[in-house]
Amino acid sequence: MQEDIAALKKGQTPVGFQIEKQSVKESVSIQQSATPAPIFKQSPSPHVELGRLEKSRPMEGTRFSVPSSLKIPGISPTSPSVPEPSTNSLGGGGGIKLPSLGSMSSRKLLWGGASILIVIVGVLVFFVMREPSPPEVTFSLTPISTSTPTPSKPYIEGVFSLFSKVSISVDTDVFQTLVSATNVEVLNGGASALYKLNDPQNTLDYTFSSFMSSALITVPEEVKTFINENDFYLSLKQKAPGKYSGGIIVKLSSDVGLSQAMSRWETNIPSSFAALLGLNTAEAASIEFLDNTYQGLSIRYKNFPDPLKTIDYAIVSGVHGDKYLVIADSREHIYSIIDTIR
Repeated sequence: MQEDIAALKKGQTPVGFQIEKQSVKESVSIQQSATPAPIFKQSPSPHVELGRLEKSRPMEGTRFSVPSSLKIPGISPTSPSVPEPSTNSLGGGGGIKLPSLGSMSSRKLLWGGASILIVIVGVLVFFVMREPSPPEVTFSLTPISTSTPTPSKPYIEGVFSLFSKVSISVDTDVFQTLVSATNVEVLNGGASALYKLNDPQNTLDYTFSSFMSSALITVPEEVKTFINENDFYLSLKQKAPGKYSGGIIVKLSSDVGLSQAMSRWETNIPSSFAALLGLNTAEAASIEFLDNTYQGLSIRYKNFPDPLKTIDYAIVSGVHGDKYLVIADSREHIYSIIDTIR
């Protein structure tokens, strides 16, 4: 034993061990002889003629089997195992699944469309903000000019061909003053003229009451209730060359009951108008007023002593329904006024 250890130290082969070396060829032959040849078991095939395609595949009922005792080096007899998914990925067990090529293209298209839309909206907003705001329209109320309606001309002023306004003072001799203040030559044709009197002191037109007061004529209150004060006029008519008849015309607010009121005033009318009309009451041809009719219109009169010097009065209706109280100092004059108004 010690000899063998000493031999080993010297690099020599110990005497007690004889190791026979086999050649490589012998080893391979031994291994090949130890491996049994594969045994193929083929079931009998039916005597059927096969076509070209059918010859390339096994026939039905033919099974290729490998004996369980046969072991092929490097091949496991068990079924091949499926490789398990790698766990060396983000997120642990399942990991993050990367999108396929198709999904990546869809997302790129989506983000590209959204980017284009944002750019378009931004451009539109930019240009809208740059546009100047429309000018503010301010509406101002424009006053509508309204023309002042011209007072309509009184009916009676239009029907007399000779009409004028005269500014004179009124007293008991007003008709003589009127003859002197106007062009009486226009009366030579026999027409009656109409005059609107104006007070020169206050530039106001005379009313019925102001005229009667200035002419010293007292009018009963019951008669005044029928009178339209502002529509008051005087009239002149030529009776003979150089002689003129005077008359009074006033519009009525109503004529209902005026005839009775005038009848009660008749007893004082001659004395009340004597100075204005130049009457001599002592020359009266009758004690009371008498009735006369002209073209169907009733006239009340009293002569002093003849129709050239008289007091005639009547209630006259115009074509438009206006009614007037007319007083004249001659029959021809009251006839002329009636013809003109009607």
